[in-house]
Amino acid sequence: MSEQTGIHHLDIGDQVTPPRFTLGPGIHPSQLYAALPIQPGSRCIRLLELDPSPSLLATTIYPSFDQPLIGRLRVVKLNDSLQFIALSYVWGTPETKTPNQSIYCTDLGVSLDITKNCHAALLQLLRRASSSAGRVTVPLLWVDSICINQDDEEEKVGQISLMQDIYNNAREVAVWLAEGNDKSDCAMEYLHKVARTGRRFPLDVVTARTQSERKNALSSFRGKLLHDWICERSRLIFRKPSQKHIQLDEILNREWIHRSWTFQELVLANRPVIMCGTKVLAWEDLVSAVGVMQQHRMRRWRPESVAYPVSLPVLMHWTSVVDLWFSVPRSFPEDSPDQEGEPDAEKQMSTSNTEKPSVRERIFSHWGKRGELYLPLRFLHYATSAIMVLGASFAWGLAVFETGFAASRDKKVGINWALIVIFWLASFGLAYRATRGLVEWWHYICHGKEHAWLRLAESTEHTFPAAGALDGIRAALRERASSRPHDKVFSLLGILKAYGATAPAPDYRLPLDETYQTFLSKLFAWTPAALVMLLDTGGDPPGGQASWVPNWGEPPPSAWLTAGCRLSAGPSAATRSQKLDILMLLDGKLKIRGERIGRVTALTPKMSLVSTEGLEGSALQSAFSTNTRTLWRWHHLATSRVRISVADDSIEGYQFAVLEGLVRKRIPSWVAAGDGEAARLELWQAPLDFADRKEDFVSFSNLGRILSSQKPQDGGGDDGDAAAAANKPRLEALEEELSKEDSKDARNYMAKTVNRLVSDKRNLFLAEQPSASWLGSGPLSMQLGDAVFVIPGVPTPMALRRVAGESNENVYRVVGAVFVHGKMEADAFHRPAYEHVFLV
Repeated sequence: MSEQTGIHHLDIGDQVTPPRFTLGPGIHPSQLYAALPIQPGSRCIRLLELDPSPSLLATTIYPSFDQPLIGRLRVVKLNDSLQFIALSYVWGTPETKTPNQSIYCTDLGVSLDITKNCHAALLQLLRRASSSAGRVTVPLLWVDSICINQDDEEEKVGQISLMQDIYNNAREVAVWLAEGNDKSDCAMEYLHKVARTGRRFPLDVVTARTQSERKNALSSFRGKLLHDWICERSRLIFRKPSQKHIQLDEILNREWIHRSWTFQELVLANRPVIMCGTKVLAWEDLVSAVGVMQQHRMRRWRPESVAYPVSLPVLMHWTSVVDLWFSVPRSFPEDSPDQEGEPDAEKQMSTSNTEKPSVRERIFSHWGKRGELYLPLRFLHYATSAIMVLGASFAWGLAVFETGFAASRDKKVGINWALIVIFWLASFGLAYRATRGLVEWWHYICHGKEHAWLRLAESTEHTFPAAGALDGIRAALRERASSRPHDKVFSLLGILKAYGATAPAPDYRLPLDETYQTFLSKLFAWTPAALVMLLDTGGDPPGGQASWVPNWGEPPPSAWLTAGCRLSAGPSAATRSQKLDILMLLDGKLKIRGERIGRVTALTPKMSLVSTEGLEGSALQSAFSTNTRTLWRWHHLATSRVRISVADDSIEGYQFAVLEGLVRKRIPSWVAAGDGEAARLELWQAPLDFADRKEDFVSFSNLGRILSSQKPQDGGGDDGDAAAAANKPRLEALEEELSKEDSKDARNYMAKTVNRLVSDKRNLFLAEQPSASWLGSGPLSMQLGDAVFVIPGVPTPMALRRVAGESNENVYRVVGAVFVHGKMEADAFHRPAYEHVFLV
């Protein structure tokens, strides 16, 4: 074994017989960890060294769970020169996470229990170590369930604080998605082919450690681009990957992507590699494939669909993860001098905690070297351009002279010269175009094509460096699961440290509400933009948890609205230039400022699901009875009490936007233009465009016409006994009209809309103030009298409830995020009238 690299070489031909072992009496795994202690506060970790067995390596398709894994543990100091592989995996599904496999540690003859998924991952890592030369390179491995004493809380806390350094310094992070099958194998092959469309990212180039390593990586990168270009142009190998029987969700939507710890493990890894069964996909290929699919999606004005066999939420989730991976400031192992003793120029960039370069910055620097044109091509391009200009000028002058001279003698001469000039100009134009094409081809071969979506997430006046991190952290807290609720927070501490933020010390003994509140307080101290976390507040917080702290153990009450809100640039970005004013008070209150836009004066009751299949006549009327009354009253409230304050709007479009949750499109400052390039535009807002929802809008208009045919006795307000009796025949007339055959489209739209409101767990409301009225939709927990505020830094309005008994009238509890047409994202803050608000 090499002590410097930690690599063990073994000839496969050697006779390695797994030892017959038996556990000694009274030997417990805790004794193994006690014999290999990790001192508190030290930068030491345990590493696993597996013994390869030829019988294990001979099984190449399916893992063999009958044969034991054998290895030994060693304690080492975590430093940049040590080479090891960190394993990122899911301990198991709820059905398989119970340890039912084992690994025999020869240190003390102790058998450690591991899950079936971990066992399969270790087997595949051993098989990957097989080389064509008949040698097995066995690296040191870091596996959390083996290298950390899971029964020692103090040790776990200490190792969690080192997670950033462990995954950042690992030679490779093996992302084990799970055992494969035919579908996953096809999906892995498809992703590899999609990556070969000329949009590779130069990850190996920008992350090279030395100048000589960078030269080799650049040469390899250019070779791949040239190969991709030949394949794409010749169509011999790659036309377009066949999508038949391909479903990328089989790979991209596995359990691994939904766990809390795996999020940090991937984001902090410098060199991940994706493994699923026997298939391996380089991180460069996965990133390039995600970039290609996202780039293709951006070319559409309405990118709500994907032209690849992957669901849109899964693609957006991976795009967000990849974007954060590009954005995290990271340090690579210290540069060693190359063969000539010259330091790598790329590593002259600042590497302080606050100025470490991200992979995104390195890639932009690489793309910015487009001026490094090969001298012969540069000479050919400029020479052809000069000849074209001189030749065209000479031909034009001569043509003018001959035409004018020949006009008095023979017009045919002038016509012939005109044709010669046109031919001359066309010839040199084609030559210029050809040389220009050579220049573009050279830039493509040398540097690759840019990805506009990567520019989009970075280049906008409304984006700040931590925007991508906050988006990723918020998504991980909201969407990823963990076995222990505290791990929702602790699994993100390494990312905070990478950004230079102060992360709270992990302590499983603290109450959950205190852990969440401490974490959010640290986020506020890092950047006030963390106020975006208010989007996920509301509901019923556990114990004494403050209402301004999200309960990340439960889905947010307005998930239908807030899931797509992001701080980073893009059509749904919402960060404004207003200064954020946040103050944490000693009594647990959060002091912010906001603009009150109204008080809830009308609120629809909870609706019920509608099923019209196989119903007709009175049964069909009965199915719609309660919901018809609710929508009827809300429709007349909207038409009688809402004053249109949004330009180019109508009361019909107003209602439709609230029901559908439509927000005016915001065109970003960077958009896809041409073949992968990014063009800069001014930020502007488009009016609501229902072109792609024409059928639904027509159906809603028909429904509105029917609802308007009868007017409630009270104008849409609360029913009294007299009003209810007077409204009964009107409702019956509406139900009869809706049950007619020619009202089928309106009836179907109403059923679809009501069912969506029920599944989204939201209602419809009217918020009023003396000068304006607003329609909106919010969580079912809203009550009459709740105040609706627009808060700088929060993309959507928030419903707040005044706390009774407080001497200060501006003390509120958070109810949840709401949709208010005309006050969403860029529509808000035109003439703010701020007031201070205290949240408890």
